[in-house]
Amino acid sequence: MVYARMPFRKRRSLAVKIPLLTSLLLLAALAAVSVASYIELRNALIDLAAGRLQGASSQMASVFGISVRQRINVMQQLMQQPAMTAYLRTRDASYEAPIRDAIRSYLGNAFETADVELWDPQGKRLFAAGSAFTELSGGPLAEHLALVKTARGPVIGPLRLEGDRLLYPVAGRLEANGELLGYIVERRRLSNASQTQATVSLLSGLIGNAASIVVGNRDGSAWTNLSEAIAGPPIVFGDSDRLWEYQRDRLPPVYAWASPIAPTPWIIAVEMPRAVVLQPAQRLLMRSIAIATAVLLIGAAIGWLATRRITTPLRKVTEAAEALAESRPQVQVTIDRQDEIGRLADSFNTMATKVELARMDLELQVELRTSELRTANRELEAFSYSVSHDLRAPLRAIAGFVQILDEEQRDRLDDQGRHYLERIKVNAQRMGELIDDLLAFSRIGRTTMVRQTVDLMQIATTVARDLIAASGREILLGVDGGVTASNLASVLGLGADIVVTGSAIFDGRDPAGNARGMLATARAARQGA
Repeated sequence: MVYARMPFRKRRSLAVKIPLLTSLLLLAALAAVSVASYIELRNALIDLAAGRLQGASSQMASVFGISVRQRINVMQQLMQQPAMTAYLRTRDASYEAPIRDAIRSYLGNAFETADVELWDPQGKRLFAAGSAFTELSGGPLAEHLALVKTARGPVIGPLRLEGDRLLYPVAGRLEANGELLGYIVERRRLSNASQTQATVSLLSGLIGNAASIVVGNRDGSAWTNLSEAIAGPPIVFGDSDRLWEYQRDRLPPVYAWASPIAPTPWIIAVEMPRAVVLQPAQRLLMRSIAIATAVLLIGAAIGWLATRRITTPLRKVTEAAEALAESRPQVQVTIDRQDEIGRLADSFNTMATKVELARMDLELQVELRTSELRTANRELEAFSYSVSHDLRAPLRAIAGFVQILDEEQRDRLDDQGRHYLERIKVNAQRMGELIDDLLAFSRIGRTTMVRQTVDLMQIATTVARDLIAASGREILLGVDGGVTASNLASVLGLGADIVVTGSAIFDGRDPAGNARGMLATARAARQGA
Protein backbone atom coordinates (compact mmCIF):
# COMPACT_ATOMS: atom_id res chain seq x y z
CA MET A 1 0.00 0.00 0.00
CA VAL A 2 0.99 3.64 -0.32
CA TYR A 3 0.88 4.00 3.49
CA ALA A 4 3.73 1.52 3.88
CA ARG A 5 6.12 3.86 2.07
CA MET A 6 5.24 6.86 4.22
CA PRO A 7 7.41 7.94 7.16
CA PHE A 8 6.34 6.73 10.56
CA ARG A 9 5.29 10.23 11.71
CA LYS A 10 2.92 10.52 8.72
CA ARG A 11 1.36 7.11 9.20
CA ARG A 12 0.66 7.59 12.92
CA SER A 13 -3.02 8.17 13.65
CA LEU A 14 -4.26 11.56 14.79
CA ALA A 15 -5.67 9.78 17.84
CA VAL A 16 -2.05 9.26 18.91
CA LYS A 17 -0.34 12.32 17.45
CA ILE A 18 -2.66 14.98 18.91
CA PRO A 19 -2.53 13.72 22.55
CA LEU A 20 1.20 13.15 22.17
CA LEU A 21 1.75 16.65 20.81
CA THR A 22 -0.46 18.12 23.54
CA SER A 23 1.47 16.20 26.18
CA LEU A 24 4.80 17.36 24.77
CA LEU A 25 3.65 20.98 24.75
CA LEU A 26 2.38 20.67 28.33
CA LEU A 27 5.61 18.99 29.34
CA ALA A 28 7.69 21.73 27.74
CA ALA A 29 5.61 24.47 29.36
CA LEU A 30 5.63 22.83 32.79
CA ALA A 31 9.34 22.09 32.53
CA ALA A 32 10.07 25.69 31.58
CA VAL A 33 7.96 27.03 34.46
CA SER A 34 9.45 24.55 36.92
CA VAL A 35 13.02 25.25 35.88
CA ALA A 36 12.46 29.01 35.92
CA SER A 37 10.81 28.80 39.35
CA TYR A 38 13.59 26.58 40.65
CA ILE A 39 16.30 28.92 39.37
CA GLU A 40 14.56 32.00 40.80
CA LEU A 41 13.98 30.34 44.17
CA ARG A 42 17.52 28.97 44.19
CA ASN A 43 18.98 32.41 43.55
CA ALA A 44 16.70 33.93 46.17
CA LEU A 45 17.73 31.28 48.71
CA ILE A 46 21.41 31.84 47.95
CA ASP A 47 20.96 35.60 48.36
CA LEU A 48 19.09 35.03 51.62
CA ALA A 49 21.77 32.64 52.85
CA ALA A 50 24.46 35.14 51.86
CA GLY A 51 22.76 37.83 53.89
CA ARG A 52 22.27 35.60 56.92
CA LEU A 53 25.80 34.22 56.73
CA GLN A 54 27.22 37.72 56.41
CA GLY A 55 25.23 38.89 59.41
CA ALA A 56 26.19 35.86 61.47
CA SER A 57 29.84 36.15 60.47
CA SER A 58 29.94 39.81 61.40
CA GLN A 59 28.25 39.19 64.74
CA MET A 60 30.49 36.25 65.58
CA ALA A 61 33.57 38.30 64.62
CA SER A 62 32.25 41.05 66.89
CA VAL A 63 31.74 38.57 69.75
CA PHE A 64 35.24 37.18 69.30
CA GLY A 65 36.62 40.73 69.07
CA ILE A 66 34.96 41.70 72.32
CA SER A 67 36.33 38.60 73.99
CA VAL A 68 39.82 39.31 72.67
CA ARG A 69 39.71 42.94 73.81
CA GLN A 70 38.69 41.80 77.26
CA ARG A 71 41.60 39.41 77.26
CA ILE A 72 43.95 42.23 76.27
CA ASN A 73 42.60 44.49 79.03
CA VAL A 74 43.01 41.77 81.63
CA MET A 75 46.54 41.09 80.35
CA GLN A 76 47.23 44.82 80.65
CA GLN A 77 46.18 44.69 84.31
CA LEU A 78 48.34 41.61 84.89
CA MET A 79 51.35 43.34 83.37
CA GLN A 80 50.91 46.22 85.84
CA GLN A 81 51.45 43.95 88.85
CA PRO A 82 54.62 45.19 90.70
CA ALA A 83 55.74 41.64 91.34
CA MET A 84 56.18 41.09 87.60
CA THR A 85 58.73 43.83 87.03
CA ALA A 86 60.41 43.17 90.41
CA TYR A 87 60.94 39.49 89.55
CA LEU A 88 62.38 40.26 86.13
CA ARG A 89 64.70 42.87 87.64
CA THR A 90 65.93 40.82 90.63
CA ARG A 91 65.01 37.20 89.76
CA ASP A 92 64.07 36.86 93.44
CA ALA A 93 62.11 33.62 94.04
CA SER A 94 60.07 35.29 96.75
CA TYR A 95 58.04 37.02 94.05
CA GLU A 96 56.99 33.73 92.45
CA ALA A 97 54.16 33.04 94.90
CA PRO A 98 52.34 36.37 94.36
CA ILE A 99 52.98 36.06 90.62
CA ARG A 100 51.46 32.56 90.60
CA ASP A 101 48.43 33.80 92.53
CA ALA A 102 47.97 36.68 90.11
CA ILE A 103 48.25 34.36 87.14
CA ARG A 104 45.75 31.92 88.65
CA SER A 105 43.33 34.78 89.13
CA TYR A 106 44.01 35.93 85.57
CA LEU A 107 43.47 32.51 83.96
CA GLY A 108 40.52 31.48 86.09
CA ASN A 109 38.89 28.34 84.60
CA ALA A 110 41.47 28.27 81.80
CA PHE A 111 44.30 27.43 84.27
CA GLU A 112 44.41 23.88 82.79
CA THR A 113 44.27 25.01 79.10
CA ALA A 114 46.65 28.00 79.16
CA ASP A 115 49.79 29.21 80.79
CA VAL A 116 51.51 32.53 81.44
CA GLU A 117 55.26 32.76 81.06
CA LEU A 118 57.88 35.40 81.91
CA TRP A 119 60.78 35.70 79.44
CA ASP A 120 64.00 37.62 79.60
CA PRO A 121 64.79 40.01 76.70
CA GLN A 122 66.38 37.14 74.73
CA GLY A 123 63.23 35.00 74.98
CA LYS A 124 64.43 32.54 77.64
CA ARG A 125 61.61 31.35 79.84
CA LEU A 126 62.18 32.35 83.50
CA PHE A 127 58.84 31.49 85.02
CA ALA A 128 55.63 29.67 83.95
CA ALA A 129 52.30 29.01 85.66
CA GLY A 130 49.23 27.13 84.36
CA SER A 131 49.28 24.30 81.82
CA ALA A 132 52.76 22.89 81.26
CA PHE A 133 53.51 23.87 77.64
CA THR A 134 56.84 23.11 76.02
CA GLU A 135 59.30 25.99 76.00
CA LEU A 136 59.61 27.64 72.62
CA SER A 137 62.83 27.72 70.64
CA GLY A 138 64.07 28.30 67.12
CA GLY A 139 61.61 29.63 64.59
CA PRO A 140 58.52 29.75 66.82
CA LEU A 141 60.47 31.66 69.48
CA ALA A 142 61.73 34.13 66.86
CA GLU A 143 58.17 34.68 65.60
CA HIS A 144 56.92 35.40 69.13
CA LEU A 145 59.76 37.82 69.76
CA ALA A 146 59.10 39.59 66.46
CA LEU A 147 55.46 39.93 67.49
CA VAL A 148 56.15 41.77 70.78
CA LYS A 149 59.36 43.65 70.11
CA THR A 150 57.63 46.55 68.40
CA ALA A 151 54.28 46.27 70.19
CA ARG A 152 53.00 48.90 72.56
CA GLY A 153 50.89 47.00 75.03
CA PRO A 154 49.56 43.45 74.80
CA VAL A 155 49.00 41.95 71.33
CA ILE A 156 47.30 38.82 69.98
CA GLY A 157 49.42 36.52 67.83
CA PRO A 158 48.42 34.10 65.06
CA LEU A 159 47.17 30.59 65.67
CA ARG A 160 49.87 27.95 65.86
CA LEU A 161 49.63 24.19 65.83
CA GLU A 162 51.80 22.68 68.56
CA GLY A 163 51.46 18.94 68.57
CA ASP A 164 47.75 18.23 68.42
CA ARG A 165 46.82 21.52 70.07
CA LEU A 166 46.09 24.81 68.40
CA LEU A 167 47.38 27.71 70.52
CA TYR A 168 47.54 31.46 70.21
CA PRO A 169 49.72 33.91 72.16
CA VAL A 170 48.84 37.07 74.09
CA ALA A 171 52.09 38.87 74.79
CA GLY A 172 53.40 42.19 76.00
CA ARG A 173 56.63 44.03 76.87
CA LEU A 174 57.60 44.61 80.56
CA GLU A 175 59.63 47.79 80.98
CA ALA A 176 60.85 49.96 83.82
CA ASN A 177 61.96 53.53 83.20
CA GLY A 178 62.20 52.82 79.48
CA GLU A 179 64.35 49.72 80.05
CA LEU A 180 63.19 46.40 78.57
CA LEU A 181 63.11 43.87 81.43
CA GLY A 182 61.52 41.04 79.48
CA TYR A 183 58.21 39.77 78.17
CA ILE A 184 55.02 38.30 79.54
CA VAL A 185 53.50 35.69 77.20
CA GLU A 186 50.24 33.85 77.56
CA ARG A 187 49.87 30.74 75.43
CA ARG A 188 46.26 29.66 75.31
CA ARG A 189 44.18 27.14 73.45
CA LEU A 190 41.70 28.81 71.16
CA SER A 191 38.69 27.46 73.06
CA ASN A 192 37.57 25.02 75.62
CA ALA A 193 34.47 22.86 75.86
CA SER A 194 32.33 25.37 77.71
CA GLN A 195 33.33 28.20 75.37
CA THR A 196 32.68 26.07 72.30
CA GLN A 197 29.22 25.13 73.59
CA ALA A 198 28.40 28.78 74.24
CA THR A 199 29.60 29.77 70.76
CA VAL A 200 27.54 27.02 69.07
CA SER A 201 24.45 28.04 71.04
CA LEU A 202 24.92 31.64 69.98
CA LEU A 203 25.41 30.66 66.34
CA SER A 204 22.32 28.39 66.42
CA GLY A 205 20.29 31.30 67.65
CA LEU A 206 21.58 33.47 64.83
CA ILE A 207 21.37 31.19 61.79
CA GLY A 208 20.29 27.67 62.75
CA ASN A 209 21.59 24.34 63.96
CA ALA A 210 23.15 23.36 60.62
CA ALA A 211 25.66 26.25 60.68
CA SER A 212 29.25 25.81 61.79
CA ILE A 213 32.21 28.07 62.54
CA VAL A 214 35.81 27.87 61.45
CA VAL A 215 38.52 30.25 62.66
CA GLY A 216 41.94 30.65 61.12
CA ASN A 217 44.80 32.96 60.42
CA ARG A 218 44.36 35.56 57.73
CA ASP A 219 47.22 34.03 55.77
CA GLY A 220 45.44 30.64 55.87
CA SER A 221 48.23 28.90 57.80
CA ALA A 222 46.05 27.32 60.50
CA TRP A 223 42.33 26.64 60.93
CA THR A 224 40.13 25.20 63.67
CA ASN A 225 36.46 24.46 64.19
CA LEU A 226 36.86 25.42 67.88
CA SER A 227 37.27 21.75 68.74
CA GLU A 228 40.26 20.59 66.72
CA ALA A 229 42.58 21.64 63.93
CA ILE A 230 41.10 21.16 60.48
CA ALA A 231 42.09 21.50 56.84
CA GLY A 232 41.55 25.09 55.90
CA PRO A 233 38.93 26.32 53.44
CA PRO A 234 40.08 28.13 50.27
CA ILE A 235 39.33 31.59 51.64
CA VAL A 236 41.60 34.48 50.71
CA PHE A 237 41.57 37.32 53.26
CA GLY A 238 41.82 40.13 50.72
CA ASP A 239 38.76 38.73 48.88
CA SER A 240 36.84 37.59 51.93
CA ASP A 241 33.92 40.02 51.72
CA ARG A 242 31.77 37.79 49.52
CA LEU A 243 29.87 34.51 49.53
CA TRP A 244 32.16 31.49 49.23
CA GLU A 245 31.20 28.08 47.94
CA TYR A 246 33.58 25.18 48.49
CA GLN A 247 33.91 21.62 49.74
CA ARG A 248 36.46 20.53 52.26
CA ASP A 249 37.89 17.02 52.35
CA ARG A 250 35.24 14.35 53.05
CA LEU A 251 32.65 17.00 53.90
CA PRO A 252 29.56 18.12 51.98
CA PRO A 253 29.65 21.34 49.91
CA VAL A 254 28.96 24.51 51.90
CA TYR A 255 28.31 28.21 51.50
CA ALA A 256 30.37 30.46 53.76
CA TRP A 257 31.01 34.09 54.63
CA ALA A 258 34.24 35.20 56.26
CA SER A 259 34.90 38.28 58.41
CA PRO A 260 38.10 39.51 60.09
CA ILE A 261 38.35 39.50 63.88
CA ALA A 262 39.82 42.76 65.16
CA PRO A 263 42.32 43.29 66.72
CA THR A 264 43.75 39.88 65.80
CA PRO A 265 45.31 38.35 62.68
CA TRP A 266 42.39 35.93 62.48
CA ILE A 267 39.31 35.58 60.32
CA ILE A 268 36.13 33.73 61.18
CA ALA A 269 33.96 31.96 58.60
CA VAL A 270 30.40 30.84 59.19
CA GLU A 271 29.49 27.84 57.04
CA MET A 272 26.11 26.48 56.01
CA PRO A 273 25.70 23.19 54.08
CA ARG A 274 24.56 23.84 50.53
CA ALA A 275 21.96 21.11 50.78
CA VAL A 276 20.37 22.88 53.76
CA VAL A 277 20.34 26.22 51.93
CA LEU A 278 18.83 24.75 48.78
CA GLN A 279 16.48 22.34 50.51
CA PRO A 280 13.38 24.53 49.89
CA ALA A 281 14.32 24.75 46.20
CA GLN A 282 14.74 20.98 46.06
CA ARG A 283 11.34 20.51 47.72
CA LEU A 284 9.82 22.95 45.23
CA LEU A 285 11.42 21.05 42.36
CA MET A 286 10.11 17.71 43.61
CA ARG A 287 6.65 19.14 44.12
CA SER A 288 6.78 20.79 40.71
CA ILE A 289 7.71 17.47 39.13
CA ALA A 290 4.83 15.75 40.93
CA ILE A 291 2.38 18.50 39.93
CA ALA A 292 3.72 18.53 36.38
CA THR A 293 3.29 14.76 36.15
CA ALA A 294 -0.28 14.99 37.39
CA VAL A 295 -1.10 17.88 35.05
CA LEU A 296 0.58 16.03 32.18
CA LEU A 297 -1.47 12.90 32.79
CA ILE A 298 -4.68 14.90 33.12
CA GLY A 299 -3.83 16.90 30.00
CA ALA A 300 -3.03 13.72 28.08
CA ALA A 301 -6.32 12.15 29.17
CA ILE A 302 -8.29 15.26 28.21
CA GLY A 303 -6.43 15.48 24.90
CA TRP A 304 -7.10 11.81 24.21
CA LEU A 305 -10.83 12.18 24.96
CA ALA A 306 -11.09 15.35 22.86
CA THR A 307 -9.16 13.73 20.02
CA ARG A 308 -11.41 10.68 20.15
CA ARG A 309 -14.41 12.89 19.49
CA ILE A 310 -12.66 14.17 16.38
CA THR A 311 -10.86 11.09 15.07
CA THR A 312 -13.67 8.55 15.59
CA PRO A 313 -16.00 10.28 13.07
CA LEU A 314 -13.04 10.87 10.76
CA ARG A 315 -12.17 7.18 10.96
CA LYS A 316 -15.74 6.29 10.04
CA VAL A 317 -15.60 8.65 7.06
CA THR A 318 -12.23 7.17 6.04
CA GLU A 319 -13.52 3.60 6.25
CA ALA A 320 -16.62 4.59 4.27
CA ALA A 321 -14.41 6.25 1.62
CA GLU A 322 -12.32 3.09 1.35
CA ALA A 323 -15.48 1.01 1.02
CA LEU A 324 -16.72 3.40 -1.65
CA ALA A 325 -13.40 3.09 -3.50
CA GLU A 326 -13.84 -0.70 -3.43
CA SER A 327 -17.35 -0.30 -4.97
CA ARG A 328 -19.17 -1.71 -1.97
CA PRO A 329 -22.91 -1.01 -2.11
CA GLN A 330 -24.89 1.07 0.39
CA VAL A 331 -21.98 3.03 1.89
CA GLN A 332 -23.23 5.54 4.48
CA VAL A 333 -21.77 7.31 7.54
CA THR A 334 -23.92 7.70 10.65
CA ILE A 335 -22.74 10.70 12.73
CA ASP A 336 -25.24 12.56 14.91
CA ARG A 337 -23.46 15.90 15.11
CA GLN A 338 -24.16 19.42 13.89
CA ASP A 339 -20.59 20.74 13.73
CA GLU A 340 -18.11 20.69 10.85
CA ILE A 341 -17.61 16.94 11.16
CA GLY A 342 -21.37 16.39 10.99
CA ARG A 343 -21.53 18.53 7.85
CA LEU A 344 -18.64 16.52 6.40
CA ALA A 345 -20.52 13.27 7.07
CA ASP A 346 -23.70 14.63 5.41
CA SER A 347 -21.71 15.79 2.37
CA PHE A 348 -20.02 12.39 2.15
CA ASN A 349 -23.36 10.57 2.33
CA THR A 350 -24.71 12.76 -0.48
CA MET A 351 -21.60 12.09 -2.55
CA ALA A 352 -21.78 8.34 -1.83
CA THR A 353 -25.43 8.26 -2.95
CA LYS A 354 -24.60 10.04 -6.21
CA VAL A 355 -21.60 7.77 -6.81
CA GLU A 356 -23.80 4.71 -6.19
CA LEU A 357 -26.41 5.94 -8.65
CA ALA A 358 -23.73 6.76 -11.22
CA ARG A 359 -22.19 3.32 -10.76
CA MET A 360 -25.53 1.59 -11.16
CA ASP A 361 -26.28 3.64 -14.30
CA LEU A 362 -22.84 2.83 -15.68
CA GLU A 363 -23.30 -0.87 -14.99
CA LEU A 364 -26.70 -0.75 -16.70
CA GLN A 365 -25.20 0.98 -19.74
CA VAL A 366 -22.32 -1.46 -19.85
CA GLU A 367 -24.72 -4.39 -19.66
CA LEU A 368 -26.86 -2.85 -22.42
CA ARG A 369 -23.82 -2.21 -24.62
CA THR A 370 -22.56 -5.72 -23.95
CA SER A 371 -25.92 -7.18 -24.94
CA GLU A 372 -25.96 -5.11 -28.13
CA LEU A 373 -22.39 -6.15 -28.92
CA ARG A 374 -23.23 -9.80 -28.42
CA THR A 375 -26.24 -9.46 -30.71
CA ALA A 376 -24.12 -7.70 -33.34
CA ASN A 377 -21.47 -10.39 -33.07
CA ARG A 378 -24.06 -13.12 -33.52
CA GLU A 379 -25.53 -11.32 -36.53
CA LEU A 380 -22.06 -10.79 -37.99
CA GLU A 381 -21.23 -14.42 -37.46
CA ALA A 382 -24.48 -15.50 -39.09
CA PHE A 383 -23.90 -13.09 -41.95
CA SER A 384 -20.34 -14.25 -42.43
CA TYR A 385 -21.44 -17.87 -42.37
CA SER A 386 -24.20 -17.15 -44.87
CA VAL A 387 -21.90 -15.18 -47.14
CA SER A 388 -19.19 -17.79 -47.04
CA HIS A 389 -21.76 -20.56 -47.67
CA ASP A 390 -23.29 -18.66 -50.56
CA LEU A 391 -19.86 -17.91 -52.04
CA ARG A 392 -18.66 -21.49 -51.79
CA ALA A 393 -21.40 -22.86 -54.17
CA PRO A 394 -20.41 -20.82 -57.28
CA LEU A 395 -16.73 -21.14 -56.31
CA ARG A 396 -17.07 -24.92 -56.29
CA ALA A 397 -18.78 -24.75 -59.66
CA ILE A 398 -16.00 -22.61 -61.11
CA ALA A 399 -13.37 -24.91 -59.68
CA GLY A 400 -15.24 -27.95 -61.00
CA PHE A 401 -15.65 -26.64 -64.53
CA VAL A 402 -12.03 -25.48 -64.57
CA GLN A 403 -11.00 -28.97 -63.53
CA ILE A 404 -13.15 -30.55 -66.32
CA LEU A 405 -11.82 -28.10 -68.87
CA ASP A 406 -8.27 -28.80 -67.77
CA GLU A 407 -8.74 -32.55 -68.01
CA GLU A 408 -10.74 -32.72 -71.29
CA GLN A 409 -9.72 -29.67 -73.33
CA ARG A 410 -6.19 -29.04 -72.20
CA ASP A 411 -4.68 -30.34 -75.42
CA ARG A 412 -6.76 -28.01 -77.55
CA LEU A 413 -5.60 -24.89 -75.69
CA ASP A 414 -2.53 -22.99 -76.63
CA ASP A 415 0.01 -21.81 -74.07
CA GLN A 416 -1.80 -18.59 -73.28
CA GLY A 417 -5.08 -20.44 -72.78
CA ARG A 418 -3.42 -22.93 -70.44
CA HIS A 419 -1.88 -19.97 -68.56
CA TYR A 420 -5.29 -18.40 -68.12
CA LEU A 421 -6.75 -21.71 -67.01
CA GLU A 422 -3.99 -22.13 -64.43
CA ARG A 423 -4.58 -18.61 -63.11
CA ILE A 424 -8.32 -19.32 -62.76
CA LYS A 425 -7.51 -22.48 -60.78
CA VAL A 426 -5.03 -20.71 -58.49
CA ASN A 427 -7.35 -17.79 -57.80
CA ALA A 428 -10.29 -20.11 -57.15
CA GLN A 429 -8.15 -21.88 -54.57
CA ARG A 430 -7.11 -18.49 -53.22
CA MET A 431 -10.75 -17.47 -53.02
CA GLY A 432 -11.48 -20.53 -50.93
CA GLU A 433 -8.72 -19.65 -48.51
CA LEU A 434 -10.05 -16.09 -48.24
CA ILE A 435 -13.51 -17.40 -47.41
CA ASP A 436 -12.01 -19.60 -44.71
CA ASP A 437 -10.05 -16.61 -43.38
CA LEU A 438 -13.23 -14.52 -43.42
CA LEU A 439 -14.96 -17.10 -41.26
CA ALA A 440 -11.98 -17.23 -38.91
CA PHE A 441 -11.90 -13.42 -38.76
CA SER A 442 -15.61 -13.32 -37.80
CA ARG A 443 -14.89 -15.64 -34.86
CA ILE A 444 -11.77 -13.81 -33.69
CA GLY A 445 -13.57 -12.13 -30.78
CA ARG A 446 -14.64 -15.51 -29.33
CA THR A 447 -11.54 -17.54 -29.88
CA THR A 448 -8.11 -17.58 -28.31
CA MET A 449 -5.56 -15.75 -30.43
CA VAL A 450 -2.65 -18.00 -31.27
CA ARG A 451 0.43 -16.04 -32.26
CA GLN A 452 2.97 -17.45 -34.70
CA THR A 453 5.94 -16.15 -36.62
CA VAL A 454 4.89 -15.17 -40.17
CA ASP A 455 7.14 -14.28 -43.12
CA LEU A 456 5.64 -11.03 -44.39
CA MET A 457 7.67 -11.07 -47.57
CA GLN A 458 6.25 -14.44 -48.56
CA ILE A 459 2.69 -13.19 -48.07
CA ALA A 460 3.40 -9.97 -49.97
CA THR A 461 5.10 -11.87 -52.81
CA THR A 462 2.14 -14.23 -53.21
CA VAL A 463 -0.37 -11.42 -53.34
CA ALA A 464 1.78 -9.33 -55.68
CA ARG A 465 2.32 -12.14 -58.18
CA ASP A 466 -1.43 -12.80 -58.35
CA LEU A 467 -2.08 -9.15 -59.01
CA ILE A 468 0.68 -8.92 -61.66
CA ALA A 469 -0.77 -11.91 -63.46
CA ALA A 470 -4.27 -10.44 -63.34
CA SER A 471 -3.23 -6.97 -64.47
CA GLY A 472 -1.61 -7.98 -67.73
CA ARG A 473 1.04 -5.28 -67.27
CA GLU A 474 4.79 -5.51 -66.90
CA ILE A 475 5.47 -4.73 -63.23
CA LEU A 476 8.90 -5.17 -61.73
CA LEU A 477 8.62 -6.87 -58.31
CA GLY A 478 11.37 -6.31 -55.78
CA VAL A 479 11.13 -7.91 -52.31
CA ASP A 480 13.56 -7.71 -49.40
CA GLY A 481 13.81 -10.82 -47.25
CA GLY A 482 14.06 -11.29 -43.50
CA VAL A 483 10.94 -9.32 -42.46
CA THR A 484 8.80 -11.35 -40.05
CA ALA A 485 6.03 -10.62 -37.55
CA SER A 486 4.22 -12.41 -34.76
CA ASN A 487 0.49 -12.39 -35.51
CA LEU A 488 -2.31 -14.36 -37.12
CA ALA A 489 -1.27 -15.44 -40.58
CA SER A 490 -4.79 -14.98 -42.01
CA VAL A 491 -5.10 -11.45 -40.69
CA LEU A 492 -1.74 -10.46 -42.14
CA GLY A 493 -2.67 -12.08 -45.42
CA LEU A 494 -5.83 -9.99 -45.72
CA GLY A 495 -3.93 -6.85 -44.81
CA ALA A 496 -1.21 -7.53 -47.34
CA ASP A 497 -3.80 -8.23 -50.05
CA ILE A 498 -5.50 -4.90 -49.45
CA VAL A 499 -2.28 -2.92 -49.32
CA VAL A 500 -0.65 -4.48 -52.35
CA THR A 501 -3.84 -4.23 -54.39
CA GLY A 502 -4.08 -0.53 -53.63
CA SER A 503 -0.46 -0.12 -54.59
CA ALA A 504 -1.01 -1.86 -57.91
CA ILE A 505 -4.06 0.28 -58.69
CA PHE A 506 -2.12 3.42 -57.87
CA ASP A 507 0.82 2.36 -60.01
CA GLY A 508 -1.52 1.68 -62.95
CA ARG A 509 -1.93 5.39 -63.38
CA ASP A 510 1.80 5.92 -63.95
CA PRO A 511 3.69 4.31 -66.84
CA ALA A 512 6.80 4.30 -64.80
CA GLY A 513 5.04 2.91 -61.79
CA ASN A 514 6.89 -0.40 -61.62
CA ALA A 515 9.53 0.95 -59.18
CA ARG A 516 6.91 2.77 -57.14
CA GLY A 517 4.84 -0.43 -56.89
CA MET A 518 7.86 -2.34 -55.67
CA LEU A 519 8.60 0.27 -53.01
CA ALA A 520 4.97 0.54 -51.95
CA THR A 521 4.74 -3.22 -51.56
CA ALA A 522 7.90 -3.41 -49.46
CA ARG A 523 6.84 -0.47 -47.28
CA ALA A 524 3.37 -1.94 -46.81
CA ALA A 525 4.90 -5.22 -45.72
CA ARG A 526 7.14 -3.48 -43.16
CA GLN A 527 4.26 -1.38 -41.83
CA GLY A 528 2.23 -4.55 -41.43
CA ALA A 529 5.10 -6.03 -39.46
